[in-house]
Amino acid sequence: MHDPSKINQEMIKENALLNKRIQEQEKSEAERKRKEEALRTSELRYQTIFKTTGTATLIVANCSAC
Repeated sequence: MHDPSKINQEMIKENALLNKRIQEQEKSEAERKRKEEALRTSELRYQTIFKTTGTATLIVANCSAC
């Protein structure tokens, strides 16, 4: 027969592991959404620049986040 206290301990450990995985997934999702928004902003910026200018344009960015 199974020891109820051992089963309870196993369930507590599994619950903690699942909670950790949920937190990791939520963090990953938030990061993905942040990156998607940054990409949309960047695309809009460059589309606006190139669609509104009638001359050749060169953009030089001097930052690691650009």
